Parts: sequence; C-alpha cells; structure tokens
Amino acid sequence: MLPAIVAIAAALRFATLGLQSFDADEAFTVHLARLPLGDMLSQIPKTESMPPLHYVLAWAWTRVVGSGEIGIRSLSALCGTLTVPIIYAAARVAFSRRAGLIAAAIATVNPILVWYSQEARPYALLLLFSAASLYYFLRAREQPSPRLLLGWAVCAGLALVSHYFAVFVVVPEAAWLVWRTHPRRPAILACLLPTAVAIALAPLAYAQRNPGIGWFTKFRAALESSLGSRLIRLPRELLLGFKEPTGKVAAGMLVVLSLYGLTALARDRDRRLRAIAVVIASVAATAFLVPIAAALLGPKFDFVDTRNLLGGWVPVLVLVAGGLAVARRGMVPAAVFVAVSMAMVLAVATDPAYQRPDARDALAALGRPQTPRMVLFTGGPDLLVADYVADALPIQPVARVGEIDVVALPAGSSAQAPSLSQLSAPVSGFSLAGRRVEQRFTLLRFTARTPKSVVARELIPGNWKGWTRADLGSDPELVLFMEYPPALCGPRLRCVDGQP
Repeated sequence: MLPAIVAIAAALRFATLGLQSFDADEAFTVHLARLPLGDMLSQIPKTESMPPLHYVLAWAWTRVVGSGEIGIRSLSALCGTLTVPIIYAAARVAFSRRAGLIAAAIATVNPILVWYSQEARPYALLLLFSAASLYYFLRAREQPSPRLLLGWAVCAGLALVSHYFAVFVVVPEAAWLVWRTHPRRPAILACLLPTAVAIALAPLAYAQRNPGIGWFTKFRAALESSLGSRLIRLPRELLLGFKEPTGKVAAGMLVVLSLYGLTALARDRDRRLRAIAVVIASVAATAFLVPIAAALLGPKFDFVDTRNLLGGWVPVLVLVAGGLAVARRGMVPAAVFVAVSMAMVLAVATDPAYQRPDARDALAALGRPQTPRMVLFTGGPDLLVADYVADALPIQPVARVGEIDVVALPAGSSAQAPSLSQLSAPVSGFSLAGRRVEQRFTLLRFTARTPKSVVARELIPGNWKGWTRADLGSDPELVLFMEYPPALCGPRLRCVDGQP
C-alpha cells in the first residue's frame, strides 16, 4: 500500500512541474542558482530571508538538470515526495501502521504540501527535515540509543539550515528528549549539534533581518493584513492551500474531520496513545503559538505567515491521522478527507484561476520587438522579467521609442488580472494598438507613428489618466525595461539573443 501512495505522491508533484510559470519569490532562487557559487553565497544575506541550504542544493542541482521550471522545481518535488514515507514512518512509530497509511495518504494530497513541492523555495526542504526530525524524535524518546539521537540531531540541524522557523519544532523536541532520557548526558550531547548550527546561523539571520535590505521591506509589505485575519486564514490555507474553488465548504468539512480525529484520539482508552499524542501536540503547539505570541509584541516580531509555520503542520497531520485510525469507522472520514484534498489539488492543476500568476505567457505575449520599446511590467520583480525576457535592459531615464507595452499580472490574492480598461495613452503621440485580456495577465500595446522621446517616470501608473496603483491591488511591483529589435544590433552594439 505505501509504495502505491508514494507513487501517487510523486505523480502529483512531478507531472505538472512545468505547468505554471515562476512566481515573484521563485525568481530570486532562479537568479541565485544561475550565479557562480561564490557570487551566490555573497548575495544570500542581501536578497534572501532564509538560511543557505536550499540555495546551495539548488545551485548544484541545476548544474545537472537545468534551471528552467521543471529543472529547478524538481528538487522540491523530490523533497516533497520523500516527505510522504517519512510522515508514514512517524505516524506508525507514534500510533500504528493504519495511522501511518492515513497520514501518508493525507500528506500525498494535502494541497499546501503539493503546492510547496512545486515551488523553487526552501519550504519543501523544511517539511522534509521537520518530518525526519519528528520521526527520529519519536523513536529516540522511546529508545534513546546513540544512533537514534544522532539521527535526530542531524535532521534537526538540517531543518534549521533550511528555515529559521524550524527552531520552533526543534526546541520542544530537544526539551522532551533531555527531560525523558536517563541518563540525560546522551540527549544533551545530541542537542549540541543543532545548538551549534543555530549559533552559526545567528549572524546571517541578524544580517538578513536588517530593515535596510530589500527582502525585509517586501516581507513587511506582504504582511499588510492584520494578525487576526492571517490567523483566521491559517487553518484554511494549511488544509486547502492558497486558492481553492469551494473554500468555505471544503475547509469546513476538513476542519470537522480533523476535530473528529483529534477528539477520538483524546478520548481513546489507551493511555500510551494519549501520552504520545500530548507529546506531539506540544511540539505542534510550540511551532504555532510561540511565533504568534511573539507577533503580539509588535510589528518587529511579527513573522506569522502560513509558509513560515509549515514545520508545525507535520505533527498536526500525524495527530489527525492517529485520531482517524482509532476512531470508529475512521476509514470513512479519512477517505472523505483524502477525496476533498485531492479535488483541491486537481482543481489547481486544471484551472489557471487557482495557479500562480502567468508571468511566462504574459511576457511571451510581448513577442519580438519590431522597434525600440519601453515595457511596464507589474506584479513581480525585475528578476522575474530576466527569467523570461532575454533582451530586457535596464530602463533609461529618457529614450526614443516607438512602442510602449503594459503587462499586468494579478495583484495580491486576486485570481484575475486587472483589465486596465480605463487606461489611456501614457504619452502624447501614442495610441492603443492592441489589447489582450487573459485570466492570468493583461497586455496593452501603445504605438506611435514615428519614434518619440519618452521620460521613464511618466510611465508610473499614478500619472496615467484613469489608472492608479489601487487598480492593480495592494502594493504591486513595477518594473520598467527596454527592448531593442535584433536589427539594431551590429558591430558597435553587442547583442546576445537580440540584447544590445
């Protein structure tokens, strides 16, 4: 049964890796992976918010399989697939083989796990090592042998080098091991490795937290919603992912089924099962409640976001699976749980409305330039443009162009790109020559009879009649870039794929 479940997990993660274009966050990983190793390491403190393990692995991985969507994401897909049998093992150690199979089945189709198994970011690695550390923790708690304690220490250290928020999973596990192991010395020695890793990462974490660097400013903007609203969204996003077709109904069903399993586990007569459930619940509670409590201290300590709390999601899945395994007719609610989750995964795979913004097709829709042109791209960083437009150049303050294009992606959590229906010609002498409105992007093309000098700052949306930043949603990124047709390239204007 387990091999079949793992095969389904692999199919769900690998089969559609190239279906969606890179999103804004992935653009940073792609940019780093394409740099020389030394340059990449020097850039991490300046552009990233997480430890270096994923970026180093991605750098090596892409040297073999390439840095396109399928190549670089396949590392996360592999991690996501491996997470499934590890969650099975953790649930089996804690409860039973039935619990392990239920946990593996839920993890296979859990939309948030599938989503991050198809994203070129460190979250799949965080989930993998959080699951592995939980497995070794549960085994070492019952049988604290040097081998099992070492296994926990290594996985805990790797989790910390994957994501800083792994500390909220590792610390309660360490506390339990030290408290329950007699004599305590082996457990204390095992804790030295993740402690050393945390100390070694502290200077990098401090440098990355500096409000002067770009990632911090962008992250603060991403948390514009109140803490309360983010907490309300948290269960739904963990159960159903970020975008789902029947959010309230499906989320309600999965919440009820989860509570049913947890209640059955709490009421079970087996004292051992209840005791291990308390241990796992304490790990999950620490992973969620400590960051939330820190956020209450003020904005400087508020990093509560679904993706940052993924490490605590693994023990919750194990608890729910354990409860459904001991509940009367528990296989029926387990089957419903899996079916609803699978429906959400398939909806994302088949409907662009639930996918990432389509930067790839949006930028491809520009076509090859026939005249020097300025392009205003909204909804992602300049690195995302560089991933898909080989001849994009930094904008010039003033340039003579015959075409101005606007490419707009969905902003914030919107599923639909702005129509820009009220956008008028940005500069005198230009008129609308074409409009393409798709669900995931909008392209407007303005042309002039003869090339005209254009001041770049005049293209900022707030200066255009009938169109403001508000029309694009919350705080969109604006990227201006230039393109020249290949005919302009010559001996005195070096070109690479049409780029001067």
